[in-house]
Amino acid sequence: MPMRNLSASPEPNVPALWPGSFRILNSTTQSDGTWQMRADASDATEICQFDLSVKFVAAGLASGFKSSTVTFTRRSDTRCHNFLASLTRVLKFHGTIPAVAPSKLFAADIIAIADHVERMPGGHGFKPSASGTWFVSKLVFSDTGAEVYLNLDDTNRIGELSLKDEGYGPDVVAKFASIFDGSVRDP
Repeated sequence: MPMRNLSASPEPNVPALWPGSFRILNSTTQSDGTWQMRADASDATEICQFDLSVKFVAAGLASGFKSSTVTFTRRSDTRCHNFLASLTRVLKFHGTIPAVAPSKLFAADIIAIADHVERMPGGHGFKPSASGTWFVSKLVFSDTGAEVYLNLDDTNRIGELSLKDEGYGPDVVAKFASIFDGSVRDP
């Protein structure tokens, strides 16, 4: 696969990446309501692609949050070491990326927090907006209880993973290292 520079936007309407972010190359909603996306966090030195599949649950919690499942699947023949390194910075994780058993995919609970919101000035936080294009959610890893935000803007074809709590950093990094570590090959 040829290397290409995607840290700058490859198309006029696709924003450049920042640490922990990725492009949404395509997005579809299946007949059962599952939202499937192909994500790309490639840069000048490596191709990094993965699939996200969000299976929504019809009933919401009393607070209005809806609990569902998301699956991250690393694409074959990709290497996401640089994306994982950028994620460690976003999560304020310091130290060596943990050695974990390689996996092609993992699933987590996803809780929808808000839909149709826009970014606050400066890029920190979100606010309700009739023209907002962001979907804000929280991933929860049932095996460790660790959490991380997953924010998606399907209209502008961009997504990001962002810090929920510094204390979750080691567990979140370990989970993503299982599919994104540069040494991992298809099991």
